[in-house]
Amino acid sequence: MYMSKLCTTLMLYLNILSNWPYVDASRSRQKRLVWPPGGDKIQVIAGAGIPVSGLSGQTVIVGIVYKANYALPSNVTQLQSQVIRQRRKIDDHNYIRKLLTKQNEYTKSCVLRALCEAAIMPFDDNGGLIDEILHAISKSAEKTLKDYDSPKYQKIINQGIENYHDCSYWFPECRMSFLDIISRRT
Repeated sequence: MYMSKLCTTLMLYLNILSNWPYVDASRSRQKRLVWPPGGDKIQVIAGAGIPVSGLSGQTVIVGIVYKANYALPSNVTQLQSQVIRQRRKIDDHNYIRKLLTKQNEYTKSCVLRALCEAAIMPFDDNGGLIDEILHAISKSAEKTLKDYDSPKYQKIINQGIENYHDCSYWFPECRMSFLDIISRRT
């Protein structure tokens, strides 16, 4: 018994001595993070539940939950300036023009005609979400184009404001109005 305790103690002592350089290295480890680096996020969770009545001895709730994650910037360089945002609005209009050109039914003149009509078109109050989105896009486009002082686009917007019926006259290549497809004029 004494010999087995002595052998165990001796083996333990030799093991510690043989790993001596690694003992200090194990104490000086890198700091650990609670979450990985690279930014944080905001999480929004919303829900609603409605109890179902008429069941005897049971409780049933029907509900819906909405969950959204929004990434936050981890660095100041990720924040964009106002110039970049305004440039993106112009890029959005170029994207729409490219999309419509690819469909071979509308061309650049159709986008210009839509801008001309949207400059003065009263969108239908009962039109819904699409009308609201188009109204917001056309008003932001008008402001953005004024900021960039684009004479071509500004001339088109002014033509639409002065006389709506001339929009089809100025752009005869466009057979159908883009706004007629997705909204109702009053």
